[in-house]
Amino acid sequence: MSASATSSRGPDACASGSSALELEAGAVSDPVRSATGYHVLQVIEREAEWVPPRAEIADEVVAEYRRRRGERALRAYLDGLRARAEVEIAPALR
Repeated sequence: MSASATSSRGPDACASGSSALELEAGAVSDPVRSATGYHVLQVIEREAEWVPPRAEIADEVVAEYRRRRGERALRAYLDGLRARAEVEIAPALR
């Protein structure tokens, strides 16, 4: 496993990913309780943490930065509209 606890069902499939992170390769955990029942975890192998080269992910990082900046700008715009809005409830709806 790498630094984040994942299983074949996704990162949140196990109740306690930290239990798996504490195990050595080949070790088996005590039963771990989750919302879906009890689980026994086994670490098959561990991989060294790997960080991709900056050039390989630069476009993706820039796109994510722009997306988040756009979300913040939209949120600020909508908050401004709400602050200036005058809401009146029609007498028939009261």
